[in-house]
Amino acid sequence: MTLPDDFTELLRQRGIELWESHGVADIALSREDALAGVEMLEEAGRVILGGDVLFKVGEQLSSALASWSSKSLPEESDTAWAARAAAESRAYINAFTAPDGRQAMFALVVKD
Repeated sequence: MTLPDDFTELLRQRGIELWESHGVADIALSREDALAGVEMLEEAGRVILGGDVLFKVGEQLSSALASWSSKSLPEESDTAWAARAAAESRAYINAFTAPDGRQAMFALVVKD
């Protein structure tokens, strides 16, 4: 399943690719952009499986050794899971506090 066009465009225009720095085919977004991405994915009915947090200092990215995940509940529809996972992602992203001098960046993991 492909990602929604608006989310793909957000990743392309505002994201930081992680392949060269971390060897993973993922893209990190700022807090504001990650929250916008959560909204886009929720509107499209896509399930956010969770995400990883990185720290940005200058142009350097490093792992924050922090992540979150959302698993489906027994008998939960994908629609209900998508709404719950979006709410959990928003809560985690909003609550995450980066140490002084570091900017938190978020890489969202979306269910195929």
